[in-house]
Amino acid sequence: MKKLFTVLLALVALVSLWQAPRTAQAAEAAPTDEQVLAAYQEATTVHNWFFGTSLPTNGKDKKEYGYLIYYNVDYPSIKLSVDLQRETQKVFTVEFANALIGKSLRYKDFDGWLYVCPINIAKSKRIGEATYQVERLAPDKIVLHVTTQLINPKSKDHVVVGSKTTDFSYVNTIAGWRFATFSTIR
Repeated sequence: MKKLFTVLLALVALVSLWQAPRTAQAAEAAPTDEQVLAAYQEATTVHNWFFGTSLPTNGKDKKEYGYLIYYNVDYPSIKLSVDLQRETQKVFTVEFANALIGKSLRYKDFDGWLYVCPINIAKSKRIGEATYQVERLAPDKIVLHVTTQLINPKSKDHVVVGSKTTDFSYVNTIAGWRFATFSTIR
């Protein structure tokens, strides 16, 4: 009975040690407005890997799959799909990052290596300058409001005809502050 109690006590201690850093991380202080905007810029770069300019390739190795042609990814910190997942989860929640990767046809594993079907989508000529507003809803939730000018594409003088506001949910997770929602602005 004494041995069982000692084993249970040891398990409780291990669980407490494992949970301690996670609880401390979850209590991470709210970022400043400047940090939120810097995180937004980083998230925009990563999001563009899926909906804008894909990760680069050197074109040395090519694989065909269905009607798509994939080339090996040539990016310093990303060689495998787990690398892409890690980098995506640095800026997005696990759920959002997994959905982003899972729905994408741009990236595929071949023989353990990450390949990309390079597709570059041009930025819209209808989107002008953007303004940003950080709204703090709770200690663990921030909404970033991004308002962009809408430009008349037929105008040579870039006449602004309106604006559009898109909201991005920025939440405190066990891994730190991450975007739970994101979309392409430009």
